[in-house]
Amino acid sequence: MLLALLNNASYISSSQTVSVSGTELMSTAKPYFISPAFAFVAYPNRDSVPFKEWYGIPEAETVIRGTLRYQGFPEFIKALVEIGWLDAGEKAWLKEGLTWAEVMQKAIEANEATERYVHRPSAETGNISQSFY
Repeated sequence: MLLALLNNASYISSSQTVSVSGTELMSTAKPYFISPAFAFVAYPNRDSVPFKEWYGIPEAETVIRGTLRYQGFPEFIKALVEIGWLDAGEKAWLKEGLTWAEVMQKAIEANEATERYVHRPSAETGNISQSFY
């Protein structure tokens, strides 16, 4: 399920086809009101464009197949994408015996790995700018 969140999506909005890359998908999530009891966001799901023809609705200006999630979900997934946790590529450094802190250090290219903190250097200054704990 998590790797499916990296699929590209396309849909029709204002009679125009819109395409979204999988890495940017969570950035497109918008609040979706159903009831005050639920705080949902919606984002496109794969290729919605053919549905206009399949359902025989040529007059439709917007056609989108989407997914609903609770608010906060897209930001969480976007963070996982940014630190590389959803990159399914082989990692030469990933081997048995690493602690969780060492895996996180390698994944985010941090300067050190301790059980309490994993720091990542700032891209602008090279200084430690973030603590993950």
